[in-house]
Amino acid sequence: MQSLSRFMQILKFLSMSHNTSLRLVDIATGTGLTKATALRLLDALREYGLVQYNPDTKFYALGRELVFLGLSAGRFFSLDRLIRPVLEELALRTGDGVSCGLRAGNHVVCTDRVFGDFPVKADVFPVGGRRPLGVGASGLAILLGLPEKEAEEICALNAEEILKYPRLSAERLLREAALGRKQGYCFTENHMMEGVCALGVPFRDASGTTMGALTLVSIGVRFTNGRKDQLVPVMLEAARKVEAAISQNGG
Repeated sequence: MQSLSRFMQILKFLSMSHNTSLRLVDIATGTGLTKATALRLLDALREYGLVQYNPDTKFYALGRELVFLGLSAGRFFSLDRLIRPVLEELALRTGDGVSCGLRAGNHVVCTDRVFGDFPVKADVFPVGGRRPLGVGASGLAILLGLPEKEAEEICALNAEEILKYPRLSAERLLREAALGRKQGYCFTENHMMEGVCALGVPFRDASGTTMGALTLVSIGVRFTNGRKDQLVPVMLEAARKVEAAISQNGG
């Protein structure tokens, strides 16, 4: 069981890195493993195609087999198919970029996004991107949808990782989540980039468990002159449509 945990530790570290390829020393340092242990685990992952290695540069990266596994899982996990029409409708209705983020443990992963016709695209969270819960509108919207105690525990576990984002801290995220919990949505300003703002709303499965969030991201001026207040009910309506679709499909 410990070995499986370490394998997952390496795969998650590679997936969360801002660099697509990393050296052995980077992986060992980032995961807290010794170089010898990291090398042994990487060799095993390479054997199954889950990690690839370039002998010329001595860099490691995620392997192609993960793509095939993901495609296979997608046949059974049809959330993207359910949510995509809602995103397309949102983008058409607002003109802005909208996305879906799903909870993955203490993180959020961007699973899909659609851009509207507004010419300025705020491209800050690409599909496949992963962040600590609380960071960005998707992560914050999921955080506010959780019980307060659970949110506090998650931020404590993510505290060191959150510090990698210069504008943020666990304390700030908890304050913003508390406000969002009262409102039912979050509004982030300059979380990831100066001048970029976003609205986020959580959505839940049939049991009432928060599983993801919808976000609308654009430049700050797009939220002025009362437009933010006009967008909030639109986003909340979209979240309810997602929940209805999940419920109708046995989620």
